[in-house]
Amino acid sequence: MDTKALNAEANRYRALIAAAEAEYDEGIIDGRDLKRRRENLQPKLDAVEAKLLGANTSRKLDGLIGNPNAAEVFAELSLDRRRAVIDTVCVVTIESNERPGGAFDPQRIRVDWR
Repeated sequence: MDTKALNAEANRYRALIAAAEAEYDEGIIDGRDLKRRRENLQPKLDAVEAKLLGANTSRKLDGLIGNPNAAEVFAELSLDRRRAVIDTVCVVTIESNERPGGAFDPQRIRVDWR
């Protein structure tokens, strides 16, 4: 997937939306025109951003998906890459301890899969 082209397309839609907003601010177009332009451009921007998200997500998981040795590969990744993988597949929450100054309790870690 050509993320460079997708980024350029997304930036073009963002610029068109920003231009319409500037025209509204300057009194060149009215609220109906601004709304119409946004309603036309936003779904296109959303679609491109979804493609970009998919491309970025799959890159973060390169070498792991379908690999029977994924745990070993994961352990050898840099800390930043391991964090990116974790952020891609789950949300980790550490619940607060009710007692001030209480000891860390690993039972208070919650993992929710995306």
